[in-house]
Amino acid sequence: MTVLSSAARYYLWLEPVDMRKSFNGLQGIVTNQLRRDALSGEVFIFLNRRRDQVKMLVWDRSGFVIYYKRLEQGRFELPRPQERVRGQALAWSDLVLILEGISLSSVQKVSDLYPHKLLLDNFNSNWKDWKRWSQLTNESWQNTSAPFTRSRIITGACPFPSI
Repeated sequence: MTVLSSAARYYLWLEPVDMRKSFNGLQGIVTNQLRRDALSGEVFIFLNRRRDQVKMLVWDRSGFVIYYKRLEQGRFELPRPQERVRGQALAWSDLVLILEGISLSSVQKVSDLYPHKLLLDNFNSNWKDWKRWSQLTNESWQNTSAPFTRSRIITGACPFPSI
């Protein structure tokens, strides 16, 4: 059985598709128009004109699988298309939001937070704070018996600029 996960690649066909199409019809769109290999294990996503139905085509080890979802009310919101394309790659996180009916325009992605950025902001790159931080982390490494903790991973991997 195929499980959709963040490890797979997702491609969204932006033009409306007749939902009467099944395996062969959707595979024809993938092969002839999207110019992708339908047997690659990538997931291909198709919506109807009203955007209240979605089909996802994926090759399993033994054959094609179609996942089908129909909304009772509302519409699936699509990401903004790139210029002059009929199909585009889609991130796993965007697919989950689309399938759950969450508005993509209202979602703001949090940038990756780097531990050194957090610590530099907290300590303001002050030498005394750096010295105190290094003493505290050295003591915490020596005084704890637990092999790994979140705080040690964050503070221990923090590269400070040399002064």
